[in-house]
Amino acid sequence: MRNRLLKQFLYGSIYLLIFGFVAYNIYFAVIPEPSCFDNRRNQNEEEVDCGGQCASCEIRRLKPIEVLPTLIFPADGNRSLALLELRNPNAAWGAENFQYVFKVFDAQGKELSNISGQSFIYSGDSKHLVEVNLPLDSKMAARSEVVISDLSWKRRDEFPRPKITIKTLTTKTERRQILISSNIANEELFGYPEVQIIGVGVDKTGRRIAASKTVLQEIKPNEERFFQLTFPALADLDLKLTKIFVEAKR
Repeated sequence: MRNRLLKQFLYGSIYLLIFGFVAYNIYFAVIPEPSCFDNRRNQNEEEVDCGGQCASCEIRRLKPIEVLPTLIFPADGNRSLALLELRNPNAAWGAENFQYVFKVFDAQGKELSNISGQSFIYSGDSKHLVEVNLPLDSKMAARSEVVISDLSWKRRDEFPRPKITIKTLTTKTERRQILISSNIANEELFGYPEVQIIGVGVDKTGRRIAASKTVLQEIKPNEERFFQLTFPALADLDLKLTKIFVEAKR
């Protein structure tokens, strides 16, 4: 009797060890390794999925870049020009770099244009992007979308706005075009590899009705450089309200 009980105990212990071993391996095979995206505070995180070896909790709490409605204007032939405007609601953080995808669709949902690129935006800033020579008729465009991803955030003091000023503007009309020109002045002790000058034309009510862009390469320290923007000679274009923006990054 005693031997039979001893055998049952030994067999039961063996089965229990086997079951425990199998359960242990199943548990760790099914349960994923701790990560910064598992909605758990299971590493050395300060909060759930942020801090410690994960991304900064301050960055995690940042508000997303706002995308305003895109405007599409007719250009030469069957080409168009698109004006995108983005706003960064974060007063203490800018995005040194981000990726974007811009798509245009017709009334039936057919994709007419797909453009991808990269850009940046300073803290608390509004950003204008002009996409030129879109291979589509502006009358066909019914809807557009802008998707922003892969933002590389920097604190305001690490990513300051450039000190580039615009001198007095001059305008003239030539061959059914309005030419706006001036000089930009780089007031920094370092140069910029590229500076974009973007113009947004508005009417007397403040409605945006046109856009233009020119790109200057290799602006040296303390250099002044001439630029010129071209707008269509629209009857309701108010030159006094037209806005000029400088986009530059070190």
